[in-house]
Amino acid sequence: MGGSGGGSVDFGGIGGGGGGGGGNTCQAFTSRTMLVSPVPAVVATLRVDDILSLSLTNNTSPINAIAPNGIAAGAVAPRRIGDLVDCMVQGNRYIATVVSVNGGSVEVDIRWEGH
Repeated sequence: MGGSGGGSVDFGGIGGGGGGGGGNTCQAFTSRTMLVSPVPAVVATLRVDDILSLSLTNNTSPINAIAPNGIAAGAVAPRRIGDLVDCMVQGNRYIATVVSVNGGSVEVDIRWEGH
């Protein structure tokens, strides 16, 4: 299972100051994290390099990770989840690329897809 303990976030060197949430901040958001509350039947179909789309319910977390077949594979909860939610509420779209699948554990890289 390995593991680096939690996800790491690269926010493009942008500090945790006040609001604003400009485009560059949202575009710079990346995170490597584990899928939480994975759905076993969906996880069994995932492969490395699969792209999961991320979606919010009611403009708040959890952030659902949707498999290519359109079914929820689980959720993501990166360390800076508040920043990610804020960016998504502003209309930014993110994807999560499957990095590894080990039994029921799925590691993903989250990155900006567009606005």
